[in-house]
Amino acid sequence: MKASILLIALLAQALNATPDHRIITQEEIVGTSATGYAILRTVTDNLGSHYSGQESIWLDEFSKNRQDGEEPRRILLLETVHSIDATHNDPNTPPPIAQNVQQRDERLLWSAILERYPQRAFQAWTAEKRARFSTHPDVGVSFDNRIQVISANTITRDLFPGAAGKLTWQLEEVVEDSNSLYLRINSQDENEVSHSRFVFVPPALAKQIGDRAIMEDLYLVAATVDTLDEALQQSAVLHKRSIENKQPVSLEIWSAWHPVDKIIHHIAVSNTANILLSGKFEATRTALGTDLIPTPSTDFREVTRVPR
Repeated sequence: MKASILLIALLAQALNATPDHRIITQEEIVGTSATGYAILRTVTDNLGSHYSGQESIWLDEFSKNRQDGEEPRRILLLETVHSIDATHNDPNTPPPIAQNVQQRDERLLWSAILERYPQRAFQAWTAEKRARFSTHPDVGVSFDNRIQVISANTITRDLFPGAAGKLTWQLEEVVEDSNSLYLRINSQDENEVSHSRFVFVPPALAKQIGDRAIMEDLYLVAATVDTLDEALQQSAVLHKRSIENKQPVSLEIWSAWHPVDKIIHHIAVSNTANILLSGKFEATRTALGTDLIPTPSTDFREVTRVPR
């Protein structure tokens, strides 16, 4: 079994001057479901001592639909205190470390947790895709500089409270399950205390991010209307017309930011880049029976697939 962070830290500190009091938090995703997820959170505390330290392992269960202020279910699985033998003086051998269990949960069935959160294989975003997230110490994390994911204030206040002096943090990893995203953020303060925690991106926001991640740079737009209902009705008419013209055209509806601070809806041709590269612009326009306006997707927000 690998040595814990606490044991490694204790052995290292025993060789140095009296350490500063340090508390370190590390998180791992246990599993997720369509409606919730579970985090294994390990908190190590050196107690400001060379010779003793405390490790607390928590299971935190979250609802994906939780409201502001709603607390997760937290269960303390195990809390131990490790002590180094202060009388040990043999330089050729490591000092003995005693483990004293302070608390242990005897009621939780781990099998029930695994059953409750069956998804444990996650798709990791590539470095290229992850680079579309931008980070700024005063702003937080955003996607494509358009979608705010988490504010810098929330990161410092909720994820890494109690940091000593200036806190630096970075986005280390992005993984996704069937409907949500999880962003691992690592931090370090002036005392070189490091933490690793996850930010949950709920399904609605994750969909917006996922849509922009696969969005083309340019679309051929057949019509622009105010509401999604209007867009669905008009796209159905256009799609039916393309079928009647014996050249079915796939359409999708993109909501978009409007300069006058409202949301509009573009009826766009799917796979626009392929249509333009293959020289099928005129055939597509004829099939739909309407003009097609090349439109940059800069302000596009979220996609709705048009039923075929």
